[in-house]
Amino acid sequence: MKVNEMPAMMAGADLGNDSLKLVFDAKTHYTIKNTVSRRLLNEVRKNLNIDSSEPEPENTDEIRKRTVQNLDVIIRPLGGQEERYFIGDLAIQAGENETIVGTQKADNPHIHIPLLAMLALHTPRNRREGRYNIVCGLPIKQFNKESSKKMQEKLIGQFDVTFIDEKGELGRKVKVTIENAIVAPEGVPVLMNRMLNSDATDFARPELRNGSYGIIDIGAFTTDIPVIINGKPDSIASDGLEEGIASYLDRIVEALRSSTRAEITRNQVLNKIVNDDYTLLIRGKNYDLKKEIEDQLNLFAQKVIDVIDRLWSKNYEIKEFFVVGGGGKLLKPYLQKIARDRDINLTYIEMKNERDYQNDPQLQNAFGYWKIAKQKYGA
Repeated sequence: MKVNEMPAMMAGADLGNDSLKLVFDAKTHYTIKNTVSRRLLNEVRKNLNIDSSEPEPENTDEIRKRTVQNLDVIIRPLGGQEERYFIGDLAIQAGENETIVGTQKADNPHIHIPLLAMLALHTPRNRREGRYNIVCGLPIKQFNKESSKKMQEKLIGQFDVTFIDEKGELGRKVKVTIENAIVAPEGVPVLMNRMLNSDATDFARPELRNGSYGIIDIGAFTTDIPVIINGKPDSIASDGLEEGIASYLDRIVEALRSSTRAEITRNQVLNKIVNDDYTLLIRGKNYDLKKEIEDQLNLFAQKVIDVIDRLWSKNYEIKEFFVVGGGGKLLKPYLQKIARDRDINLTYIEMKNERDYQNDPQLQNAFGYWKIAKQKYGA
């Protein structure tokens, strides 16, 4: 490190196929849709508002939320070409480059684009360059030396990130440098997060260091079920499914597309479920999605419980299974019913209040990655 040069910042990055969960410290985290829409460099964003000025948000939290969910950036890797992207909700509205279920995460060309934009956004405004050490992950069934190397090569390097405002004017430009990237098997860092306290300075549950524990990490494309024995993942006992919530949402989407000829996306259906609103207006007609959604999620929950039942029968010394992930949150009522009928006890990680982020089931990997980063790179 050069004299007077600030040390690199740390981040735990859960590069989900549905959303990016990013943790910078015990109190600073972001969750945005991990969606992009490639655009022309000279494209002019449409603005049909009669009143040219939108009402200003009432508080800083609202401003922050609006900013991070609607990013328009130009990214140029060192020695590469400039590419422009809409990111987050803006990408969904514009027509996202939807990732096909089954795409290997290390082969997804856009998986890291929202991360680069968020690293640039997080870089202090008085600095032109943000230097970072990153810890991220790959699904268990995709985790190997070759895929880990691909992901590291995708992340490590220098990237110029230029923000574009609503008027199409070039704004702040930040050089994002990722100096190091550790790739871990997804789900495994969850136990690290449960084991350590919020700022990773002491143990919250020291008993998790010994014995056998399992994680059920249900994501968009994959379900990771690592088994951790005495703090280390067991390669033989660990299991997973090459499918997640998205596989079942896509069945609903395809049925709707076929019957209505409307270009419905997976994220549009997911937003309905998250908001507990099962009616979708398509071409002037209301469609009730509730039964189809319940049938598909119940089918998926049954498959997950089947895997857990087999795994626990063979590895009967596992003390506890923790259910996490965005998919775990959605599947909870379906999992609970099936598990109860099968006499299976699962531990669901849940927030105690709206600011209890350490217990947000969607942030368990991200906080675990950050705690690994702090142990590896922190002072």
